[in-house]
Amino acid sequence: MAQKAKNTNATTQRPVAQTSRPSATATGPAGSVSKRNLWQSWMVLPPQTRLRISAAVCAASLVGLFISDGLEYAMPAKEEPATKPSSAPS
Repeated sequence: MAQKAKNTNATTQRPVAQTSRPSATATGPAGSVSKRNLWQSWMVLPPQTRLRISAAVCAASLVGLFISDGLEYAMPAKEEPATKPSSAPS
């Protein structure tokens, strides 16, 4: 009986593509949650989850822009009279 090579698709016998994303069960620095940095933890999340989080951050930013524009329109800044710069003795 012939042994199949590691990392091959059983139906096509072609090598399976490796992902550049660290897996949640990977060993090494990305393996332990306490040893991961922020980027490694972000990359372990599934792409759909990362997309949803990014869209939520963009939506919150957009809402903040509209709120600040509305507040600026409702409560405009008071204009202060222009003052001449004082001339310092030389």
